[in-house]
Amino acid sequence: MRDRFQEGMVPMRKFMGRMTITEDDLWPLFKQFDKCDGDHSGEINFDEFCDHFHLEWSEFGEKAFMVMEVGGDHKLSFSEFTVGMMNYCTSEHEGLVRFAFDMFDGDHSGHIDKLELKKLMRMAQGGKRQKQAYYDDMMRKIDTDRDGDITWAEFRTFEKKMPSLLQEPFHLQKNLQNKVCGMKYWKKFTKKRKEKCPKVDLIALHHKLETGADLDRQELKRKATKRGHGMIEWDKGRQGKSVSVYDNFSKNANKVGTCKFKESIEIFEKMHVEKEGTFFKIAEKEEKWVEAKYVTIDHRWDKVAKEQDAMKQQKLDEDAMAAKRESERETRLEQARKEWKECIDKESGKKYWYNMNTSETTWNNPFK
Repeated sequence: MRDRFQEGMVPMRKFMGRMTITEDDLWPLFKQFDKCDGDHSGEINFDEFCDHFHLEWSEFGEKAFMVMEVGGDHKLSFSEFTVGMMNYCTSEHEGLVRFAFDMFDGDHSGHIDKLELKKLMRMAQGGKRQKQAYYDDMMRKIDTDRDGDITWAEFRTFEKKMPSLLQEPFHLQKNLQNKVCGMKYWKKFTKKRKEKCPKVDLIALHHKLETGADLDRQELKRKATKRGHGMIEWDKGRQGKSVSVYDNFSKNANKVGTCKFKESIEIFEKMHVEKEGTFFKIAEKEEKWVEAKYVTIDHRWDKVAKEQDAMKQQKLDEDAMAAKRESERETRLEQARKEWKECIDKESGKKYWYNMNTSETTWNNPFK
């Protein structure tokens, strides 16, 4: 276990120096991670995370996991797990509000649109559906500059007026603090964070220290969409055995390794070979192939991506309809300007409108 710990610590060194964290500080956290990482692959997925820490599945919890996971492979390495847990479990009120904002900013655009707000409201109300007018009213209250998007400043201001909106992230934080190393452990790191990195997102900080680049989730997401995800599984009598990894998409190719039962893999390419079947390429820069018949595709994250794409398309459609309505309104107004003239009734002093084509008059404003 100590060897695995030292290997997991490699990407953490600069972050540890910045936070003045020692190996002894992180050893209790690694023991939790290692128990969760049953196959000792060095990574854990969302199901392992929930099962080990006895967390009930929730859409919010899944989104929290996705914020902690930076690489786009839907798994947490020890460094991602550690920094993500520290970022979440040591956050005070405003930090959790920011964390929630980032979760519902699904496309990482820096703002929340009407559809993302609708999803947030449903989740905050336990899945309860409201009439569209309710969500439209909430949007008007939060989007104070009326530009159709909610900025971080607008979101923070509104949360102060409606704290019940974010009960879920506060509940999840307490749950994780209690189940992962205990409250005393996280109080120590909360104090250290205040001293060393106040009001700094630790996930972004770690990424900057490790790569030298600012955290760009949009770019990382674009790269991640090139990958699929799966798990090594098969039927009857093969459980516990491994499958061969080849240096080409053929069973006659050289064997360059093995994959264990239940091992999570990433899929970069698919190739069908007549009489041999289908193969998946499981490394981006190396020729490593496994037979597809031994792989169960994980469609969970495909569903999330499709949902986000559907939301994006719905927003584009709504924007197009709004633009069309505005164009039609401008056309009607332009036509009205050619036909109607504003006049004042001499007796009452009230405005009326005179149609220069038909000589018709009306008290109702034709420009509205």
